[in-house]
Formats: sequence, structure tokens, C-alpha cells
Amino acid sequence: MTNEMTTTMLNDDLALTIKLLDMSDDEIRTFVAEYGNDLWITPGDEFVISRGPRSITLIAKSACMRCGGTGIWANRGVCFRCGGASPKTRETNYYKLTKVLVERCQCIKNERAGKGRYTNLELKNQAEANAKRAAREAALTATGIDPKRYWDASQLVGLWGRDTIYVNEEGNQWAREVANPDYNQKRFESLRKLDSIATSIINKDETFALSEKQVALVNEYIEKVENIEQVEADRAAEAKATEVLEGRVVITGTIFWSQEYDGDWGTVTKIGVKADNGAVYFGSRASDISYAEKGDTVTFTATSTKTEPGKGKFSRPAKASIITTAAKAD
Repeated sequence: MTNEMTTTMLNDDLALTIKLLDMSDDEIRTFVAEYGNDLWITPGDEFVISRGPRSITLIAKSACMRCGGTGIWANRGVCFRCGGASPKTRETNYYKLTKVLVERCQCIKNERAGKGRYTNLELKNQAEANAKRAAREAALTATGIDPKRYWDASQLVGLWGRDTIYVNEEGNQWAREVANPDYNQKRFESLRKLDSIATSIINKDETFALSEKQVALVNEYIEKVENIEQVEADRAAEAKATEVLEGRVVITGTIFWSQEYDGDWGTVTKIGVKADNGAVYFGSRASDISYAEKGDTVTFTATSTKTEPGKGKFSRPAKASIITTAAKAD
């Protein structure tokens, strides 16, 4: 690779042709101040210039992007990224400098041609990505899905599931990892399964036509994310309405599920009982109501424990009786 090239050092003059090895230390530092991000050197980092007969190497000491050089992240202990040893030493060799010089010159040429500050390869990749995205958006719109609303919803769900994010602080081109103020694991967990299904459906749109049910499910997902506060309020109200009794209590309800299991002490019948308020309880059927079946309304005393909103499990049932049978209820 030749070390003779056109650069935009100092006066941004494309007609100025110099040799990289002939650059002064001041010229190199000026270049790094403008394009240090491409060299993995944060502006303001300390670095030394090491020169060889046919090489130039920048040895920089950069602060850890996660903890900012403190060695401790968010008061949670030693930063796992730098192990508490910050700043780190990073080297940028001659060939990396050469590559960046060529790319930056191409950027200037493209900018003067009205194409923006990109290299030719970046322009090509950007054009291909834009064309693919436009075609994808048109296909989704034709099925009845608003692509912008979907992608905004998907990004929100992803944000709720991350406890950290990267931000650019003033005067620092490098993004630093900080605690995410929008982190909400409970909200993320409530939507994770639906988010996964919606994403799978969207990805199938490239090769398969979506059904009405699939489109409806994606739109339902979007509505839930956009109105998450109301959805959570409704869930809380429902959970409160279907409050599960705990302790030694009397449970009265209708058997909606029954299953026999073979155990060490013989056959055991497990039942699910739905109370009038909608709460459901699962446990072993009492011997007093051994002939009770699905659809029968029963009452018994048992020790109940809440397992999740609206659901509980019971044990040690006693004083059980059948209030009405399914036949009589009909």
C-alpha cells in the first residue's frame, strides 16, 4: 500500500498531496482531533506518536466506555468491561491511519458532489438498504400493518428489557453505557412472548402472504404497547377483582378441570376450582367429594397459597361437600 495520497489536513485542500510519513506530529494530532472516532480514539484522549522507518503508530490511553474511567459502574461494583483498570491502552497502526485518510478524502469528494459525507461503499450500502426498507414498508402497509408504528413499538419493548443504554455525553463522541431510566422488566416480561410472535410474523412477510389473523395479532401487539399504561391498569384491576384467598380458608366454586395421577400412595385426583370472583385454585380432591366431577359446585376448607395474580394452590382439604352437581345445574 502506498503512503502517498491526497488528504484534507489543516486547510482541507484536495490538491495538497503529502506523504503520510512526512506528516508532522501536529498534522497527525489535527487529523485525529477530527477523525479520531474512525481510529477508535476518543477526542481528548492522551496518546503518543511512535515513529519507525516505514511506520507510524498511535498509542492512546482511552477511558472505559462503560464506567467512564472510574472503574466502578453505577455504584454496583467493579466494572466488568475494564475490570477496574481504566484507562486502557489502545494502538492504531500505520495501515489503519492510511485507510482512514483515503476514506476521508473520498468523503470530501462525495460531499462536494452533493452526495453527502460518505465513502462510495457507504453510499452503495445505504442506497441498497433504503430500497429494501421501502419495499418492506410498502408490503407491510398493503397487508394493513403500519410499519412505523410496529418498529416504534418493537423498539419500546426492547428498551424496557434493557437495564443499560449507550448515550453520547457533551464533548464526547464515544457513547457511554449508563443505567436505562426506562428499564421496566415487569412490563417487558408481560409483552415478551407477544413481541416474539409479532416479530416472527413480520419476518415472514418477506416470503409469505400474511393471513388476517396474523395481521390482527400484530396490530393487537402495537395497540397494547402504545396503550401500555391502560393495559397495565386493566390488569391490576382484574387481578384485584380476582383476589386469591390465602391461609386456612373456605373455598367455594365450580370444578372446571380434573386429572388423575398415579403416585406412591395410589391414584390421586387433582382438580381446578373456579370461584365466583374468577379466581382459580388447584389441588388434590378431598376424599369427602371423591365422586365430584367437572361442572360440580363444591365447597371445602383448605390451606391456600397465591401462586400468581388470580391463581392459587390449596392443600389439606377438609369438610368438603358438593353444593350442586352438573346434572342438577343443567
